[in-house]
Amino acid sequence: MTTRPVWAEISRPRLLENYGLLRRLAGEAELLAIIKADAYGHGVLACAETIVAENPHAWLGVTGVEEGVAVRALAPHAHIVVMGSVWQNEAESAIEYRLIPVVWEPSQIEALQSAATARGLAPGSIPVHIEIDTGMSRQGVRRECLPALLGCLSASPGLRIEGAMTHLHSPEALDNCANDAQLEGFVGAIDTMAARGFHLEWIHAGNSATLLSEDGAARLVRIAERYKTKAMLRPGLALYGYAPRFSSAGLSLA
Repeated sequence: MTTRPVWAEISRPRLLENYGLLRRLAGEAELLAIIKADAYGHGVLACAETIVAENPHAWLGVTGVEEGVAVRALAPHAHIVVMGSVWQNEAESAIEYRLIPVVWEPSQIEALQSAATARGLAPGSIPVHIEIDTGMSRQGVRRECLPALLGCLSASPGLRIEGAMTHLHSPEALDNCANDAQLEGFVGAIDTMAARGFHLEWIHAGNSATLLSEDGAARLVRIAERYKTKAMLRPGLALYGYAPRFSSAGLSLA
């Protein structure tokens, strides 16, 4: 309970308008709508409820398992990706509530496999997405450590690699060679996975700025087509009406 006379409001119609606009701009790519960290203060439950009312099978990105569990109650058919992965004592809940963990460390994989074994799950029951650190240096597996992580996954029959992702550190910068270098590193990691027999259903990279740039979505789609997989982008702030300097996409502040 709070008695402070302070509150924030969000316009659900504008959020939905932005979501629809971004879906159209994405073209052949899917959207992973980022509602993590309480939807950046906009209210994760209100935002999730609004999006799944329009698209019951939407992809939604949350911070952790606790947030994912809360969203699942409102979004029974959504694909809920846990961007911050799982702690050891959260693996059971992640499985129970059909969350999709992002993984990059052996301990995360081992916790999920242990929970899968305890439940007697069939091989490949738990989808995970591998995060590749191509330069953000926040979380993710470095390319030189990827083979060891793939070995851990090969020894974890309850899991399957559904997707791979990376995070661009400066997607809003025009003509940024760093973005090119990061995507090249990401492609190299996908090559490593393909060489070891892992087929990805999804690849995703980039945020609102990537989606709103001239060739961002199309470029990722081309990479996906090369590997016979599907592309996904992760808009966050654009959902709520915040756009990069270079964009005139017509977003509405929610």
